[in-house]
Amino acid sequence: MIRADASALANATRFVSSVASKSHSIPAMTGIRIVPRGDAVEISATNMVAVAWADVLADADGDGFVVHPRFVDLVASMSGTISIDQSSGVHVVSGRSSHRLPQFDNYPELPERRHSGIDIDRVSLTNALRHLLVLSLIHI
Repeated sequence: MIRADASALANATRFVSSVASKSHSIPAMTGIRIVPRGDAVEISATNMVAVAWADVLADADGDGFVVHPRFVDLVASMSGTISIDQSSGVHVVSGRSSHRLPQFDNYPELPERRHSGIDIDRVSLTNALRHLLVLSLIHI
C-alpha cells in the first residue's frame, strides 16, 4: 500500500513519463514503474535509451510494480492524498474517486541509479541566490 500527496505524485509521474516508450511491442515499456521504499516511492520509466527517476515522499510498503501509462493523467486529476493498493492490479483511491488500472509484467532491469544532485542547506542556498541576484543587477 502506498499513500502519497497527489500533487507530488502527479509531478513525478509526469516527469518520468516523458521518457517512457509511447508504443512498444512489450506493453510494460509504456508504463511507469513504482517501487515502495518505506518513507518514499521511487518512480521511473525508460525507453531503453534513457531512464528517468523521481522520488516522492510517501508511506510505502509492498513490492514494486509497473502501471499503465493512464496512471499519469489519472493522478494529475486527483487532489489530496492518494492511496494505491497494488495487491490485485492497481487500485488508486483519492477521496471518493476510485480507479483500477492494469499492472504490467516483464519490465526490464534498469541500470543502477546514480544520484547526481547535491545537498545544500537553506541558508547557503539563499545566500548564493542573493549573490547571483546582486551580480545580475550590477550587469544590467
